[in-house]
Amino acid sequence: MKGLPPTVDLTSLSRARVIQLCFGENEFQVHFDNTARVVVESDMTLCEPQSIDVRIVKYGEAASQLCRILGDRVLNAVRTADGGLLLRFERGAELQILNNNAQFESFQVHIAGETYVA
Repeated sequence: MKGLPPTVDLTSLSRARVIQLCFGENEFQVHFDNTARVVVESDMTLCEPQSIDVRIVKYGEAASQLCRILGDRVLNAVRTADGGLLLRFERGAELQILNNNAQFESFQVHIAGETYVA
């Protein structure tokens, strides 16, 4: 649970559009139009306007909610205080990827030829 480094540069995720979502039993992937991708193996929280926040533990069960970000652009991406990742989207959704997997890595961010393991 080391999290993203405090110096990580996430600016290339800004304005990136979600073009593909991949659901696996133990992994969820978000692919962007600028070749960036985020691979998640931890819990997430999805917040949408006028909706109850959803804690996501099993990716396939939350597929219908997560598919709402498909085609949306990232307004901004920020490292959270605990080393997690918060993605804010144009249509108001927020996806917070938690840094809470004690046994394994929580997630990976692949941007601009770099890989960050959290």
